[in-house]
Amino acid sequence: MSVEKLVGLLKPPLSPSEVPTELELAAVERELTPLPDDYKEFVRRFGTGCVDDFVWIFNPASKNKHLCLQQQIPKQVSGLEEAAKTADHLPREFHARWPYLMPFGLTDNGDLLFWYRFSSANRWTIVVIAGRFEEYDSFDLGLSEFLFGILSGSLRCSCFPDDFPSRKPRFHSVA
Repeated sequence: MSVEKLVGLLKPPLSPSEVPTELELAAVERELTPLPDDYKEFVRRFGTGCVDDFVWIFNPASKNKHLCLQQQIPKQVSGLEEAAKTADHLPREFHARWPYLMPFGLTDNGDLLFWYRFSSANRWTIVVIAGRFEEYDSFDLGLSEFLFGILSGSLRCSCFPDDFPSRKPRFHSVA
């Protein structure tokens, strides 16, 4: 699913902040790995910001180290590696996945959003890990379809609070 269906539910800002150029995205992909097309389309349309005052999507063009994809990957992966060593309460199938997880966002509650990189970028699935690593949900969806499902109420993530999303979800642009 492209970002177009999501845009019908979540309006992008008129002047998004820190929109990555094609050259910036290509450089990030050379440095890291090819990124899903709908993710690239999302950060081009929305820029840096917060989905419905709760979900933050990392952006390669963000100057904020807490929202910059390249700066957050090593930080979040390091935390995940430490948790995988000590978090005995996570199901066994999680431990098999963690080396293939790549962070792309977080929530105000400290939940982490990862792509499970098992094949080509446009086939990656989403894994949401609760802030204390006590539980996780996995979705065989791309970013746009995941956000659309969560915001429309057709999809539920057990890691997210009951008051999310709001009745009229919005995107808050930040720099």
